[in-house]
Amino acid sequence: MFLDIAGYSSLHDSHIPKFALFLNGLLSHRLKEEGLNPIDINSWGDAIYIAASDQTKLASFALSVRQTLENASWEQMGFSRRFQARIALHSGNAWVGKDTLRGKKE
Repeated sequence: MFLDIAGYSSLHDSHIPKFALFLNGLLSHRLKEEGLNPIDINSWGDAIYIAASDQTKLASFALSVRQTLENASWEQMGFSRRFQARIALHSGNAWVGKDTLRGKKE
């Protein structure tokens, strides 16, 4: 699953820590609720990558995150605009091996 937030680049630098805490907390909470144990997970600012073996749980997780973001009280959290997730799911075989670029096992 790939997720990024539409409008993230328009955030003022001072709002990024608050936004990151909210988004990462939401994702962590939803992962536990869905009982999803990712094979791999990584983030780059607002870009989130999650690989999991249970495609049904991952799809349910994605829909849950999208709905929570749509219903979030952004203004009450101090943001002047609403944010939406762009989510893409991919299903297929994954290769697991050593990432020679980063020197990590993937």
